[in-house]
Amino acid sequence: DPVSVGEAAAAWRRTLGDATLEAPDRLAAVAGGLALGEDPGRWWFQREWTAQDAPPKEHLSLSFSRLDRLENCELQFVLGDELGLDPGGGYQAWVGRLIHQLIEDVENGKVERTQAAFIEALNERWQEPRFPSYAVSEAERRHAIRVLIPNWFKRYADLPAEATEQAFRFEYEGATIKGKIDRIGPVPEGGRRITDYKTGAADNADRPAESLQLGIYYLAVNECDDLAPYRPVDAVELAYLPGKKGKWELVPLSWQVSGAEENYKATMRERLSGLIESVRRLDREGRSSPSTTARCFFCRFQTMCSRYPEGGEVFPVARPISLKAAAEAGP
Repeated sequence: DPVSVGEAAAAWRRTLGDATLEAPDRLAAVAGGLALGEDPGRWWFQREWTAQDAPPKEHLSLSFSRLDRLENCELQFVLGDELGLDPGGGYQAWVGRLIHQLIEDVENGKVERTQAAFIEALNERWQEPRFPSYAVSEAERRHAIRVLIPNWFKRYADLPAEATEQAFRFEYEGATIKGKIDRIGPVPEGGRRITDYKTGAADNADRPAESLQLGIYYLAVNECDDLAPYRPVDAVELAYLPGKKGKWELVPLSWQVSGAEENYKATMRERLSGLIESVRRLDREGRSSPSTTARCFFCRFQTMCSRYPEGGEVFPVARPISLKAAAEAGP
């Protein structure tokens, strides 16, 4: 017997779809599904396939997160961004968003610029139901209080940002590139930097000079007229607030742009142009394939990907045997 609502709904749907069963059994399955709140109008395979001759998109609206998924794997991009099948991040992503919001409130004066006030605001906004258990919730909350908050204060408390969560939007090769920059402002080493905060560990950190995210942010500061007051930018950095596992000291990974501005901009523009063309190609062809070099650990589509057994054919077709192989195999 079903042990959950989802299992019961699936079982009754199978019963309803089995034409070999008696009509009373199938009608009872309908009644059971409706009692569970099922909406048959939303079930798959009730309509014809969507036509594939839709006109190409005339204008694209792209963000770093979308382009990052595309660069990682075009199948992940199509399933997650174009079809909207990605349900979003888990509790770790929620903690990251909360820390970002609290930093913004500190920079804007909504929260007093002290560790005590930061921690008080964190506790007030903490939502335990977002976590799988009380133990996980407490572990994440204490990690934020003991590591993330002190590390941010140690580096940035005495140097207020010039801009925080700065929105941008610029046109590039027929596409609108948009997003938000975590921080633009001074750093202890001197000069002005674009900073992106990371709440994950720095053990497998990207190189800032190769970061697509920082590259897009740098282009935005140079392309958007409303960001002109923040020029010139001397460097870009990824600020891993937890540091490396076991050490828990903030790791700012930076790259000095000064002296290499034109080469840096040219490299990022070429990379951005290639990604925009990839989006248009996917739109024209209507086909996508998984990347053999993708980072798959956090991908939610492994059950739909041919690189994994779960995404293989439901009924595998045997490979054809050549005449030579058949002759060698004998009777």
